[in-house]
This record gives sequence, structure tokens and C-alpha cells, in this order.
Amino acid sequence: MKYFISLVLLFSQLSLAKNDAHLNLLIKDACNKNIVILGEEGNHGGGQAILLKTQIIEKLIQECHFTSIYFESGFYDFIDFNHSIDNKVATRNQLANSIGGIWSFTQEMDGLIKYLFKKAQSRKVKLAGLDLQFGITNTYAQKQLPKDMTSFLKKDKVLCEKKISQHINWQYTDKKPFNGAEKVQLNKCAIQISSSLEKQNQSKKIEELKQLTANFIQYLAMLDGNNFNIRDKQMFDNVLWLNKQQSKHEKIIIWTANIHALKSVDQISTKIKPMGVYIATSFKDQSFALGISAQSGQYYNRFKAGNAEITNQDLQSLEAQIQSSDDCFYLNPNKLQSLSAISSIVLDYENPKKADWSKMFDGILVINKEKPVHKINLQQ
Repeated sequence: MKYFISLVLLFSQLSLAKNDAHLNLLIKDACNKNIVILGEEGNHGGGQAILLKTQIIEKLIQECHFTSIYFESGFYDFIDFNHSIDNKVATRNQLANSIGGIWSFTQEMDGLIKYLFKKAQSRKVKLAGLDLQFGITNTYAQKQLPKDMTSFLKKDKVLCEKKISQHINWQYTDKKPFNGAEKVQLNKCAIQISSSLEKQNQSKKIEELKQLTANFIQYLAMLDGNNFNIRDKQMFDNVLWLNKQQSKHEKIIIWTANIHALKSVDQISTKIKPMGVYIATSFKDQSFALGISAQSGQYYNRFKAGNAEITNQDLQSLEAQIQSSDDCFYLNPNKLQSLSAISSIVLDYENPKKADWSKMFDGILVINKEKPVHKINLQQ
């Protein structure tokens, strides 16, 4: 089975090699930017999208000297991963676990993980996570974060470490469920932790603990609702914080979903404010937001836990306008502008939306035929 999957990936990679003309046009548009956001459909289940993003990242690093890659993955475990890099004890599995199972449990991601691990080891790139949420592969968050966060607490240290660990590892039962009282206690602990850290002398360790705690506080706020906006604002705050920690000017790539990459949402929603909006406002013309869509094929739908067909029936849609036999096609800003308001499935393969997409992305890469990721049942 592994041999078959390897052959599938080899043929996919050979096929994608034909797309250099499209990717080179994309790289030309993005090369001189300071921050490039690479989106994908929100299920994160497109194998071709992952392989294309891998090619784009390699080109941006090699040809345009990008130096940092931030994933829509747990902020916490990447802090620990970078400590391991500093101490020369990092492993490739640790990187895979930091990225998280949505991507690292796929065969398509393996090449990028190997590539980035070598780059991180040699200090050629800096890797980080932006998400304030916790994942099943985030072993640092599960085992060590509660102890680290409470390390400067004097009052309620044992209680707070226990409560935070219980929550991150979701150790609740029917008899002792997560409820309002538990949430109040967690918030109380978070405030105490934040106060204890403010009293410490400034150092790299303290600054990291402050940001870890800030993420946890915003994570708790998500439990009260408005999850999307709280999450995306904190991911942007993490971008700014990470930049502040660098000793030199960094060129950044962000790996995320299309919805988080949007630089404007006025035409589709009055309720959400994605990370991409904050980035476009802050970095202005030094940012580049790429959306990735597909004309046909299949993808893995993680909400339905199975492969799903891409069945875009609208012959007037953005995707249907592309008359090309190439495996992917790049729509640059001018091409997007020329399409004006048009229906597209770029945000959700099952729910098309009509908009002037040139206002929302700087470019869109359309895959001719998407293929679902090959999931592996191996927890790193």
C-alpha cells in the first residue's frame, strides 16, 4: 500500500513540475513582498493544494529569500520546538506534531516537513505556529505548558496547574463535566498567571510565557462565542509578536486556509474579520494573499470524515472561466479584476459565493483536478 501511495505522489509531483510557468508568474508577483499568505480550502483536504504550496514555499525560500514560515497551527508547541532547535535536540516528529495532524497525518506533507526541518536545523528558516487552539498532537501543550505557565505563581500554583492540564487534555467526565464553574476557575488562574509574570524582570523566557498566557486567555474567551474573530485577531497578534522577537528583517510565509487569508470581507460578510484583513491593513502593499481553488476532482472533507466530489455546476463561475489543460492556472491581480463580481467556490467547495475576488485576494491559483490527501493512521 505504501508503495502504491508513493507512486501516486511521484506521479503527482511529476505532473506538478509542468506548472512552472504558472508558479513562476505567481512567484514574480509575490517575490518582493514582506509577507505572503498561502490559503487553501477550509477542509485542508486537498492533496494537490499541499503539493503546490510546498513548491511555492521552496521557490519563495530559494529564489526570494523568505526566512520565516508561520503555520495555522498551535502557537505553544512551536515555542517548544524552537527551544529544541536551539538546544540541538529537535526531531522531525516534533516538527510534524507541532504542525498538527490535519496536515502532518498526510503523505503529501511529508516532503515539506523533511525540507523545513533541515532548513530549521541549519537556521536558514524560522518556523512558528499562530493558533491559540490545542491539537491532539501538541504534546508540549498537553504535558509541560501547564507547569511552565504556573511556574511563577505563589498562590494556587498546584490548583491552577491541575485545572489547566485537565482542560488542555480534556479530562472531564459525566460526573465531573466542564461547566461554568470550571471556566470561571480557569479564567481566575489565567489572570493570576498574567499578574505574576508582570512582576518578573524582563527576559526572553518571561516574554514567551506572557505570550503563551495571552494566547490561553484568548482561547478561554473563545469559549464564550465569536470564536472566529477572537482567533483571527490573536493569530495576527502572534504574527506581530513573532516579528518583534527577530533580530533582523524577516520575510514571512503564512500557511493557512483561504478564509483566514482574505484581505477584505465587505462583499461576503459583516460579521467576520479574518487575519488577512489585519495583515493587509498593517503591511499594505508589502503583503500578498493567495487563494487556492479547484475546478473539479475530490478532496477530503474532515467534517464528514470522507472524500467528497467537487461539483461546481455554475458554468459562469470563476473556476469555469479557465480554459486550460494545465494542472493549475494562476489568476494574477489583473485577471481577477477583469472578471469583476463572479461566483466562486474558493472559500468552500460546497457553497459558492459571488464577489469581486480581486478585492479579497492578490491572486488565485486554480487546480484543474484536485485529489484528496492520503491520510496515514500513525500518530507521530
